[in-house]
Amino acid sequence: MNVDQPTIVRHQVPPSLRGVIVGIVGHDDVAPPGGRARIQPASSLLILEISLTSPLHIRPLHAGLDADVAHRTFLAGLSTAPVQTVFFGRHTSIQIYLSPMGAYQLLGIPGTETARIVASADELVPQWAHDLADRMTDFTNWPQRFAAVDRELVRHAGIEFAADPLVTWAWNELQLSGGQVRVGELAQRSGWSVRHLGQLFKTVTGVSLKEVARLIRFEHIHAELGAWQLSDVAQRHGLSDQSHLCREVLQFSGETPLSLSTSRRPTAFTALGVQPGDFGYALRNHT
Repeated sequence: MNVDQPTIVRHQVPPSLRGVIVGIVGHDDVAPPGGRARIQPASSLLILEISLTSPLHIRPLHAGLDADVAHRTFLAGLSTAPVQTVFFGRHTSIQIYLSPMGAYQLLGIPGTETARIVASADELVPQWAHDLADRMTDFTNWPQRFAAVDRELVRHAGIEFAADPLVTWAWNELQLSGGQVRVGELAQRSGWSVRHLGQLFKTVTGVSLKEVARLIRFEHIHAELGAWQLSDVAQRHGLSDQSHLCREVLQFSGETPLSLSTSRRPTAFTALGVQPGDFGYALRNHT
């Protein structure tokens, strides 16, 4: 293993879980003496993590999230704030990436109760998560672990908590537009008022339509940093100027565009091996 970069093992999501689960990866990393810290930019995907070794500590970079937390099995809710992750020794985990609608269907908990926090899965869904990490440690290789996770997810991903199709449609449109579609236009195309659409959306995701649009736009910007001049990136994504772009990047990543583009921060998309645009079209194909 390269001691500076984690080993990522990608697992194909079973057909019955597509539309609920965006992706599943195995993660294996070794920290130097004193631990390893990384900055994690904000993401439009939630993460359900099952730690098989030492837990991951998650610390806020600024206001908006709870203080340092560490759980063996946890859900990182939808948030517009970057965080710092820290671990010691070896950290091996299974990371399950979910859209807010997928998290709602899997856990039966609205985003208003999970957004902007990192919560113990043992407390969120004790009926099946209380010993999940312990059961995963019984397996010695990734195929066995992934097969066990698939069985758990298929068993619990019912349809009784399926999100309103209007929310799923709005989410997909935001993803497919790179966060550039206006909320008023979305509402007009949906046939509902801005208020009605916004309330439905926030109940499921826990975050407003406007905030999610900005977050998704940031993800597209992040993917292009270093490949274009900043002024060109700003123009491509509907920002007024380079200063506007710098403010957006700082809010969602905690860094300047130059620092973010050279640091190669891990994101949901690098873990899953896709680009933000690819993710949007994947959503369309599975809804």
